Amino acid sequence: LSYFFIIVFLVRFAGEISIGNDYNFDIDHEMYFGSRLLNGELLYTNELNDKLPFVQFIFAIPAYFKNVGIWIFFSTLLSLTASLSLFKSLNNLLILYFPNLKKIDLLSISKITSCFYLFSISTTHEIGMINHFAASSCLLTLCLSINCYTQKNKFSRIRNIILSAFFGAMSISIRPYYIAPIILI
Repeated sequence: LSYFFIIVFLVRFAGEISIGNDYNFDIDHEMYFGSRLLNGELLYTNELNDKLPFVQFIFAIPAYFKNVGIWIFFSTLLSLTASLSLFKSLNNLLILYFPNLKKIDLLSISKITSCFYLFSISTTHEIGMINHFAASSCLLTLCLSINCYTQKNKFSRIRNIILSAFFGAMSISIRPYYIAPIILI
């Protein structure tokens, strides 16, 4: 089952890149603001936007190369990272709270869950949507927070807290309504 989810994700990703269906109003809108930053205009000086200025800085890179494919690559890479982090975090939690389960069952549950996340990301609209980037950032916030409590190394805990805060800020910058679940974390 998990291989099915991965195959669907990879087919969607390949189709998204090869077909060139790269127009999306939200992405086009943010590419415009990224290009404005490259021309020296900061957000909120001449025009208003519903997102925080961090998004303008993220989109400066694809705007510089005038290629939405770079954004799709960034978004896909973040989704893959979030899925891998979900796998590791869920596996650690299952080992901690269900020590009687067999290791193969723990791995199966973690693998199917993380692959289903990729499947759900790839089957809703385009892969490179900004919503996917925000959702993956929010998931990384959750996973890094979980990892903070399951690790014993003090340096790893501090690193996870800082990274969790960074991804939480990124998620809220893109979609401000993520503030409620992130505050609960």
